[in-house]
Amino acid sequence: GARQNDALDAAFAWLGNHGATEAAGFVLTPLLAWDADRLGARQNDALDAAFTWLGNHGATEVARFVLNPLLAWDADRLGNRADKLISSVLAWLATFHSAESADFVLVGVLDRRQPDDSARRQCAAWAMAWLDRHIETGDATHLFNTLLKTANWHAESVDVPRIIKLAGLWLDRHPTHVERRFVMARLLRLPELPDRAWLGVAARALEELNLRAGDTQDDYILSSVPVRLAGLRKEHRDLWLRLTQRWILHHGTAKAIGRLIWDCQKKSSRLVDAYVESLMSDCRQRFGPDFEVGP
Repeated sequence: GARQNDALDAAFAWLGNHGATEAAGFVLTPLLAWDADRLGARQNDALDAAFTWLGNHGATEVARFVLNPLLAWDADRLGNRADKLISSVLAWLATFHSAESADFVLVGVLDRRQPDDSARRQCAAWAMAWLDRHIETGDATHLFNTLLKTANWHAESVDVPRIIKLAGLWLDRHPTHVERRFVMARLLRLPELPDRAWLGVAARALEELNLRAGDTQDDYILSSVPVRLAGLRKEHRDLWLRLTQRWILHHGTAKAIGRLIWDCQKKSSRLVDAYVESLMSDCRQRFGPDFEVGP
């Protein structure tokens, strides 16, 4: 609306006078967080201002305040500046990868498709070194999740055994962290996790889930188990079934539940099929006879 346009005009007017100063980075941070619709015709102006600023201040630690929101832009929005952004990020990380503030920059670059294998390998190594130094803090979940996801997609570019070891250490150090379930879920989805370790993580994740009242996010764990459900001991398979039934009856959406059952069906076996049939009964009870399974 008019107020939004006024805010944009004011921001660009200020940047026109002060865009070369270090302080301009703190104006660019919220500006670059606006989506394409909100920026409208000023999107290229925002990019021009950001890369001009990085040309002056990209070698300072505060450059992360501009790099972080830019890393959230997809390649189409960045256009011919996508490669330049990756170059700027790699140059910044070469100096500041060990800084406490480097984690979000590492997350941002590892989440992108652009880095080549060599750059991704280097960023993953920096990320694991960062986790080594900060394993005692609870603020590492976002970086663990990104590294485990990267290991799933680009295993050849990542030291997967080291990630698994670091994730296990972090889980041991933070037994009550509210976000540990997300790290466990990512770990359980990692094909390279050895079966014995997988069974240990799955059992612990389900037992911890059983101690909580349950919520809509239970499926982070529940949907990570079917991939190797048949390998669990019967007591833990039955616990998975009870927890999934609880989630279906009280917390899950029809779409999320349909996706979980779809994933189960892809792992079809006599044992898994019996569990799926039991879950379908609960789904029809909650959502009616027209409940559909799908990705």
